[in-house]
Amino acid sequence: AYVFFGSWDGLPDVIRWRGASVERAMSHFWLTSEGVFGVALGVSSGFVFLFVLFGALLNQAGAGNYFLSLAFSALGHLSGGPAKAAVIASAATGLISGSSIANVVTTGTFTIPLMKKVGFSAAKAGAIEVSSSINGVLTPPVMGAVAFLMTEYVGIPYIEVVRAAIVPAAISYVALLYIVHLEARKMGMTGTLRTGALRFILGAVLSVCGGIVAGVAALWATGMIVDLLQASLGAMALPVLVALFLGAYVAALRHAAQRPDLEMSVSGMEHLPPAREILQTGLHYLLPILLLMYLLMIERKSPGFSAFWSASFMLLVLVTQRPLKLWFRGQGGIAEAARAGWAEMLEGLIAGARNMIGLACAMAVAGIIVGSVTLTGIGQVMAEFVEYLSGGNLMLMLVFVALISIVLGMGLPTTANYIVVSSLMAGVVVELG
Repeated sequence: AYVFFGSWDGLPDVIRWRGASVERAMSHFWLTSEGVFGVALGVSSGFVFLFVLFGALLNQAGAGNYFLSLAFSALGHLSGGPAKAAVIASAATGLISGSSIANVVTTGTFTIPLMKKVGFSAAKAGAIEVSSSINGVLTPPVMGAVAFLMTEYVGIPYIEVVRAAIVPAAISYVALLYIVHLEARKMGMTGTLRTGALRFILGAVLSVCGGIVAGVAALWATGMIVDLLQASLGAMALPVLVALFLGAYVAALRHAAQRPDLEMSVSGMEHLPPAREILQTGLHYLLPILLLMYLLMIERKSPGFSAFWSASFMLLVLVTQRPLKLWFRGQGGIAEAARAGWAEMLEGLIAGARNMIGLACAMAVAGIIVGSVTLTGIGQVMAEFVEYLSGGNLMLMLVFVALISIVLGMGLPTTANYIVVSSLMAGVVVELG
């Protein structure tokens, strides 16, 4: 409406413009790189799809259920345990999925009924699950499409986005855990383990920091091993590294085969084995995430390259994990398991494509908003307005930008919200900052 009727006398002088004809507007939206077929849609088709596909394949293989069971086993004995498990499970699911909707569907199926069972109202159970799942977009390796848009819009390496997300992700999940803990205590919930508020928050901080340190240490050690092999073997290092990685996968799968598969049901979540045992049933799920993080953060490969090879490895996992487990257990039916693996791989590919449809549509429609901003010049007006209100104060201006993001976020997906806010406000942020 603003594109076509921007010359209306009822508009304030500061935002009034001469308006555009249908021909000019459609030409700008559809035939230039500043409309529908702009940066956002280019990024989504270039490499966001590969990350969405990687997450879908990993979830199809059972990684989502693995992280969910691990969280419930570790936290189920605390007061309000299912709610705390929902927070941690959503954080873990954020490792493999950049979609907050997919995160809610994956974990909420189990967490919401269990939260209601221990005494949380339906509204509180839903609120806890949604809050946790939305923050999963921040969890490194930052699988949310927004991260890739930032690299294109701002022109910074993807590794910088990951580094910047580590602290906010940790803070948000520690805060969510503490809020859930206080809510559980206020409602009089008790667990098999009594934990004071101070002790709990310190434990949560130490656990989050310990997880980050362990992940960084694993990446550093992997990098040292790779450098050592490359220095000693030269051109032969790559096939040796591939063989070692596949050997680690087979060894992890053999270790997992010594334990029974996890039962995925709401009732099964209430009678899980200790977290240490569950951890050992899915070590092979950590390898593709390690591969992705290594290629992104140590080798500094492009996001598309890293996601492609990680997704390729996941295809191998889907096809081989079932028959290999049966073989290690000495059971029959390996041929049927192999066929089931191929079927699961196909389902994972279909799920990845379906998950991308909504994201691509949101990016395309956001391109219309970006085109409107560039066509009308409203971005410059908004920037000047915010700069005037903030009086040139950087912190005050950032507060205004945050408020705009919150208001727009009530009606726009994360990706579209970033596109709109960055189109309007990035200029003034750079100018003042």
